[in-house]
Formats: sequence, C-alpha cells, structure tokens
Amino acid sequence: MSNPDPFATLGLAPTLDLDLQALEASYLAHSREAHPDRWSDAVRNADDPAILAEALALAASVNDAYRVLKDRWLRAGVLIDRLDADARDATRTLSPLFLAEAMELAESVAEADDDGAPQLRDAIADRVERTFVAVADALREGDARAAATALHQSQYFRKALADLDARCLASGGDR
Repeated sequence: MSNPDPFATLGLAPTLDLDLQALEASYLAHSREAHPDRWSDAVRNADDPAILAEALALAASVNDAYRVLKDRWLRAGVLIDRLDADARDATRTLSPLFLAEAMELAESVAEADDDGAPQLRDAIADRVERTFVAVADALREGDARAAATALHQSQYFRKALADLDARCLASGGDR
C-alpha cells in the first residue's frame, strides 16, 4: 500500500510555504471526522471487523499527514516526490567534495570546546537555513533533482547541529 498524499489527506494545497495555522485547523477538523469514537456506533452494530480497521486506518492517515506536513523537511520531501518520484533515490550519492566538507564539519563538532561551540552552532544553523532556501528555490523552479540533492545535504548539517546541541547539553554548556 502506498502512502497517501498528506496534502490530499488534509485537503491542503501542496506548497512548501504552508500556513501552519491552516494546517492545524485542517488537522483538527479531519481528526474529529476520522476519530474512531465517531465510528463507534457503526463498529458496535457491524458484523464486519473491517469497519473498525477502516476507522483506525483513517485516523492514522490523518495523524501521519499532520506529522509530515508540520515538519518543513518532510514536507519538502513530499513535494520532491510529487515532482519526480525517483529524484531522492537518484541523488542519494553526494559528491566527494561535499562529503569531505561534511566529515570536516563532524570533526569540528566532535572537537568543539565550550568557548567555540556557540559560534560553531551559529555557523551550522546558518548552513541549515541556507540549505533549506536551496531546497525551496529548487522546488519553486520545478527542479526536483536539485531539491533532492539539497535535502540530502541538509541531513548532514542537521545531524551536526543536533550532535553539537547534544554535546553542549551533556557538558552543561550553552546551546
């Protein structure tokens, strides 16, 4: 079974610049409609257990759609897949130059001391944001492959940021 389109599930236009209040409102409305309690009379009065399964699947799809759409990176992945279903697989292998840069960044995170961590964190956070802009720009241009490449690259920057935050938290330093 393929994953349903989260935009269609919640009745929203497919866009990266999703209005988060509209997302929340749509989620709540669809969640009320899909809630298994709403189906309870039908379930109790039915001889067919498939009705309960349908109710649970509908509620799960609404919850999954909301989880995906509220995360800008997951939302970008859905939009890339809508443009070109093969783009993310086709761009999974990143250039050796980029991978060397990512390795250097990981080493910088591993070696960061409490004094240098805030500046490094700012630099990595800036790189995460610039990469998101690259994803957004490529999507606006309809270039799924460029968007997918930037999305793959973002995973290295987001991991470095999470690792640095975890390291600072563990050492009691500033985030």
